Amino acid sequence: MARNKISKKELREMVTGSMREALEGLQLPKASRKIRKLLDRSAKKIAAEYSDLLKAERKKEKKEKKKSADLTYVEDVLIGKKKARKQAPALLAEEAHSETVGISDR
Repeated sequence: MARNKISKKELREMVTGSMREALEGLQLPKASRKIRKLLDRSAKKIAAEYSDLLKAERKKEKKEKKKSADLTYVEDVLIGKKKARKQAPALLAEEAHSETVGISDR
């Protein structure tokens, strides 16, 4: 599947079409209304499962892409292409406090 997103309806239509083609290839009697309804219901369930799988795959790819982007940022900072993000004021205050405590102990 070349596209990144695909709807459940499109998946259901693809599965239904494929199942009907496969059954037509077999030497079975013509499908009745009951069989067509059964195919449609099962195709709907299969499409829902595939949709969930595709969604999880996209989420995983997005997470990996974000992780690699963070690593790229760190590498850029180390090389000097980008400046490091500002630290939180609390961390700076904590460092200043630890320095003053160290000086008074001497």
